Amino acid sequence: QEYLANNIYYPIEAIESGIQEVVCIKFLVKKLGEIEQLKIVRGVDDLLQNEAKRVTLFMLKWVHGEQAGEK
Repeated sequence: QEYLANNIYYPIEAIESGIQEVVCIKFLVKKLGEIEQLKIVRGVDDLLQNEAKRVTLFMLKWVHGEQAGEK
């Protein structure tokens, strides 16, 4: 959440147009923590979808949880 709060930039055009929405993204985290297969699940405005994709793709590598010693 801290990463998102510090790295999402609401597009000026969207602010000026009064565009607001929640963009939901689905993605797969590979074994080494990289993100792939990013897909917009919910969202209408291209400006907001592009910003959501940008900030997601620049995330640091994820650390997998473990269960019984397996990631």
